[in-house]
Amino acid sequence: MDVKNILFVSDLDGSFLGRGSRVVPRNLELIEKFKERGGLFTACTGRIYARLEETIPAPEKVFNVPAIMANGTCIYDFSTGKSLHDFLLDPQKTVEIMSLAHQLDSSVAARITTPDGLLANPEWKNSYVERDVSLWSTEKSGFIPIDKWALDRAVWYKAVFRGEAENILNIRPILEEKFGDVFHFTASSPKYFEMVSSGCSKAHGLAFLKAYCEEKYGHPFTTVALGDYENDKEVLEAADISFCPANAQESIKAICDYTVCQNDEGAVAEAIEIIENVQ
Repeated sequence: MDVKNILFVSDLDGSFLGRGSRVVPRNLELIEKFKERGGLFTACTGRIYARLEETIPAPEKVFNVPAIMANGTCIYDFSTGKSLHDFLLDPQKTVEIMSLAHQLDSSVAARITTPDGLLANPEWKNSYVERDVSLWSTEKSGFIPIDKWALDRAVWYKAVFRGEAENILNIRPILEEKFGDVFHFTASSPKYFEMVSSGCSKAHGLAFLKAYCEEKYGHPFTTVALGDYENDKEVLEAADISFCPANAQESIKAICDYTVCQNDEGAVAEAIEIIENVQ
């Protein structure tokens, strides 16, 4: 296949990244060759761009088109350091659902993804959120009381509820039933329960990015996606060709065109090799 017509988007954790969030050298090698032949490669992740370079050094050199960040709520161009498109949460409704979750089960905590890092209420925290905030917050984010949240100026991409898998399963149906018309819910781990604005997903991000690339390069693209978990489902179904690593959920394997090797063995690299041989 002529890769000049390929737009390849990959999930990061559990897909592009190996064990311990390591960058797999084989992936980088094949991605560079793919780009040299004219292919477009970028991320399609639940992560936000803040501090991503601590995991992927110089992401602007790895991704040659803007990346789909925070489950499709932000299309971010690492080469310019600017967002092309934002699809934000309603701050008032977000505080409302977080308050209800805390009332239902105080052991479940929540954090919010912002352009500057993670935001959380110090009164609604557990060990998971404490760890997340300590790892991914910046001087402009962290544990801040709700009365100091500037809701009228808030730029929030997604919210994540964190807790034990059993507790997450107990409250998720209640929150979905009450707020299903306001938020889109998904998960990237049994101990994560995520939400973005209704109508948004990684597939939403792919549609925007495809249109952007076709306008920029002046020709249509075949879309390829690789992912491993529930929050990748929509984008895998939307892509023309879909891949998942061998460590993916069984429900994700069932909807993909190809299952490749484990993420730690270079799943993206193997997908690129398959793409180049597809007629």
